[in-house]
Amino acid sequence: MLLDKTTVAVKRISNNGVQGKREFCTEIAVIDNIHHVNLVKFRGFCVQASKQLLLYKFMNRGSLDRTLFAAVGSPVLEWGERVEIVLGMARGLPYLHGGCDHKIIHCDVKPENILLGDHSQVKISDFGLSKLLAPEQPTHFTTMRGTWGYLAPEWLTNSAISDHTDVYSYDMVLLEIVHGRKNYVVVRHIDDTYLGSRGRI
Repeated sequence: MLLDKTTVAVKRISNNGVQGKREFCTEIAVIDNIHHVNLVKFRGFCVQASKQLLLYKFMNRGSLDRTLFAAVGSPVLEWGERVEIVLGMARGLPYLHGGCDHKIIHCDVKPENILLGDHSQVKISDFGLSKLLAPEQPTHFTTMRGTWGYLAPEWLTNSAISDHTDVYSYDMVLLEIVHGRKNYVVVRHIDDTYLGSRGRI
């Protein structure tokens, strides 16, 4: 809680190496300059010794995956609320892609990065893997980033990414919201010697 009694969520960057510092700096650079009702509000940051902390507006219902993939018997999302979530994401992403000073490609759109609050509040969060492009720059070549099950085909073919990369991930989340189950499932053999995967739609 801040001095003004505002409740905040604290995100700790656990990786103190080069990658962790890069994600920390990227997230600050991105989120500090964007303002949209469907993007999580940045409240500040703290660096102390090896600790790297980011402070955000607290969303009391947590991330979408906690509700969407809850255990059997748990409350489920009503269809009206699912529609509001889809629309909220559909408003936030175009702002990132063309409504601010730089074109921002999120690069990791997934249920874990969609936060829910009261009164149908929907916020896109976690900009640590994002890429900033000049407004006139349509595509960009970069190393693979994101989460299996939501990766666009261009990541797998070493092609340039664009705002369409986020749109593909959005579509994967949309399918999960409609079906209420994951599109991508990790499968482990009993002897733990092999870790594979399979997709399902």
